[in-house]
Amino acid sequence: MKNYSKEKELQNETPCTPQDTIDLRELWAVLVRRKKLIWGVTAVVTLLALIYAFTAKPIYRGGALVEIGEIINPTEVVFNNKPTTIFYLDNPNTLKDIVTSAKQVNAEVPKKTDNLLRLTYDSTDKDAITPHLKSAIDYIMQRHQTKAAHYQYKGAKVLMTQVVGKVTVDTEPIKPKKKLIIIVAFITGLMLSIFFAFFLEFIKGIKNDDG
Repeated sequence: MKNYSKEKELQNETPCTPQDTIDLRELWAVLVRRKKLIWGVTAVVTLLALIYAFTAKPIYRGGALVEIGEIINPTEVVFNNKPTTIFYLDNPNTLKDIVTSAKQVNAEVPKKTDNLLRLTYDSTDKDAITPHLKSAIDYIMQRHQTKAAHYQYKGAKVLMTQVVGKVTVDTEPIKPKKKLIIIVAFITGLMLSIFFAFFLEFIKGIKNDDG
């Protein structure tokens, strides 16, 4: 039993053979041997990214913030003599889907709000953004004017839907993000070329073993 324990200890203390460890010098030697391939592939991928980044049409974004109108009951009041809001002319989450489908704009409800709707529209034609957003706003206004007329007929007071601020268009394009594209392309090209270099060395090693 003691002999078995000693043999086990000796096995555990046996150092790893060179074949079991990664030779960093050999890896570096591979990179040096294949440096032309590595930098060549990296340069090609980066060049393609540069061409795309500077030839792709810029995409601009415009936006508008819409405050949804309220239906008010004039016969009821709260603590500070303000009329009680019954409900809004539209549920913002429902309106978001309706406007998106009807006018092909992006619509979202800002966080921590229950009566606001943010509209955005992206286009390569900067001049077409404002008219498109105004068309979506007009669509909402017409929808709410119809609803407001119905409630006004019943004697309720209506605070009409309105645009908060103005329709804005970014002066700088949101896409393409040139710096990000070039950096990602350079890193991707470098990683792919290094992988390809080691793959070629692996194939070369197999051929030498067979020979």
